[in-house]
Amino acid sequence: DPDSMEKRIKKHVEHGVKKLNTHVYDLEDAVEAGTKSERKDIRAISQQLKEAQEKIDNHLDDIKKGMEQQLELVQKLGPLIAETARNIELGRKRSAAEAFRTDEDDIQIRTRTGLFQQLERRLAMHLSNTQTHIESAVYEMKSGTFKRLADLDERIGAIEEKMDRMARFMAKWEAVSSANAGSSGLESV
Repeated sequence: DPDSMEKRIKKHVEHGVKKLNTHVYDLEDAVEAGTKSERKDIRAISQQLKEAQEKIDNHLDDIKKGMEQQLELVQKLGPLIAETARNIELGRKRSAAEAFRTDEDDIQIRTRTGLFQQLERRLAMHLSNTQTHIESAVYEMKSGTFKRLADLDERIGAIEEKMDRMARFMAKWEAVSSANAGSSGLESV
């Protein structure tokens, strides 16, 4: 019977459309869940980037404060070194003037001159150590910053790649969804 066959075909097509609609709804749910998951991942990575930037800023501030303290110390040592050099020069002049006299004052002058020279050497060594420490801190700060920036660039690249994949998937899904909507509209006519 042709009517019976047409009814069976129509029933079979309607059943297929229902199954297809169920699959489309499942796909929509999966895409929505995936989108929410991607947004959650993006927020988490964004938060991590903000925290890393704050840590870098705090570390740079600490290094800057330490360098400022070292600079203040060096600036305070400047006048002391100048005074020490002046005293050493005075000691040398006294020694030259009194070269032909020998008494206890002469021994004291030589002792003072030696102490001033020793102090001068120590201050020069401390100044050199301070300068080396500052240069080392600046180098460490630069290398750490470059490394962190490279890590951030890598993370951002991964996020951009994920977002591109998600956009391609959404475009495919919209194409499939619109194709399914177009075919189900034809069947109802």
